[in-house]
Amino acid sequence: MLPRKRKVGLELFPFVLKKGKTVSSEHFSFKFTPIPSIKESKFSFVVSGKVSKKATERNLLKRRGYVVVRKNVILKKIPIAGVFFAKNGATKLSYEVLKKEIEDLLVKARMI
Repeated sequence: MLPRKRKVGLELFPFVLKKGKTVSSEHFSFKFTPIPSIKESKFSFVVSGKVSKKATERNLLKRRGYVVVRKNVILKKIPIAGVFFAKNGATKLSYEVLKKEIEDLLVKARMI
């Protein structure tokens, strides 16, 4: 898991949605924007009830996503705020496939 200070909070979330650039894969979308006023990059995962009705499946997907991001993100000179949005079918992914998709999105966004 990421510490709370490394997650996108309520103050940054609307800004990321309005001003952010988007990259997508089959099971995730990643919306991000550089924010020079913050010291570290911040990330969040959004898994809606449409993806899975079970809270345990949604929370498992978020926890796995945070672990992948924590292990792979190299801080750039200009920190970003980014939000991952899960799409239908994402809860069925194995950890290895999930890790590969998130890493591919971070490469597309030029984070790693």
